[in-house]
Amino acid sequence: MKASVEMNLSQHDFFEYLTQSLMIDIFKNSDEFKNKNEIKKGLCYRKIFRRSGKDLEGHVELIEFIKPECCLSKIQLNSNISHVGYKIEKIDEDHIHVTYTETFDSTKKFHVWNYKVMSFILYYFNLKKMKRMLMAMEYHILNKEESI
Repeated sequence: MKASVEMNLSQHDFFEYLTQSLMIDIFKNSDEFKNKNEIKKGLCYRKIFRRSGKDLEGHVELIEFIKPECCLSKIQLNSNISHVGYKIEKIDEDHIHVTYTETFDSTKKFHVWNYKVMSFILYYFNLKKMKRMLMAMEYHILNKEESI
């Protein structure tokens, strides 16, 4: 699944927001503080995911972290592996084009087919949800800058 939007942000501001979000996520899940310099390719940490009222422990690894162009992470829960990525292309100083991608793989073929069928059925709604998420990120970044 892939969603793309244009944003009224600089490439630096959006990437800074992604970095801050990663730092907060690591701190919430491991009580370990990481500074910006420690957020780089190869960083791994454990994360608790809440699914259907159960807590599942997953493993998150930064596969690609090229400032300020892209961020790709691998999330492993049991036999399921998801990749979540952001590609940030600069249009001009105050505008960017962000492409958000999600992929799913599993060692169990049933999980893969289930994901493909559900993704096909819910494609329109998932795409709409992803675009809303990206627009909410833009809104949050812009309002945070205005309040400073």
